[in-house]
Amino acid sequence: LITNEIEPDVIIKVGENEIPAHIVALKLNSNLMENAVTNLQISKLPIVHILETDFSESVDIVKQAITSFYNREINLECNLEDLKSFHKFALIYDVGWLLGLTLKKLTDMVEANYHIFIDLYKFSSSIICNSLKKICLNTIDAARMDQLIENHDLSEMDYILVRDIFLFKNPIIPEGKKFEMIRKWYEADTGGRKPQIRQLLKNVNFNRMYHADCNRISNWIFESQTIDESVCIEITKAAQLRLQGLNNPYAEVAMQTIKKQLEKKKRGEYDTLTTEELISG
Repeated sequence: LITNEIEPDVIIKVGENEIPAHIVALKLNSNLMENAVTNLQISKLPIVHILETDFSESVDIVKQAITSFYNREINLECNLEDLKSFHKFALIYDVGWLLGLTLKKLTDMVEANYHIFIDLYKFSSSIICNSLKKICLNTIDAARMDQLIENHDLSEMDYILVRDIFLFKNPIIPEGKKFEMIRKWYEADTGGRKPQIRQLLKNVNFNRMYHADCNRISNWIFESQTIDESVCIEITKAAQLRLQGLNNPYAEVAMQTIKKQLEKKKRGEYDTLTTEELISG
């Protein structure tokens, strides 16, 4: 088969491009392609149509993938976009061995370079690949969150991605870091992101915050020129829900600070009220 001593008995068609192949090679590598051949009405050569909307710009990728069916060898030392195309092909057409190779390669890349994290996460969502999504989320720790915040990457992150980071990595992310991420994410689009901030704040455990974090929250509410009053109220409500029935003096003081800051802001008073000042009376 590899040396083409046996005539091809199937055509893989990508748009107007035709790739000759052998049914046995398809059967040994892709259940989906095998089923496609089985269900065809046999003519001179059966044709398997590749989804043109997915691979019309990746004909060479499909050719390389089909060629690899014969010896299960493929060169994945390519750019990120080509690697994503290989992965998408393996996922859609159920090529298990190729899917394993592309996952490993993508894992190595996202672990080494946080800049591709958002792109890969969005890609994993678009093709519904939960394995790749978990790999992306698993790379997030406090240090990488700092990088995302400091490099203004939060402007590119939608609500679902921020939510998934909190849900997947919730136990290891400090509470102050969560709030900082929500704050920066919200400030990147204060109008469009206001409806989701209530849900994100539910992931912040205010009673576990450090002293300095409490001050930063209250000062942000007081000093911000972009924060909407309804958002201030949502933060206060979220903190109240977390504090009910809990005995944490720092968190209780922070709650009182937030309330007083809101009152002073409404009155147009612009001196900053710190937690230390509250404690001292």
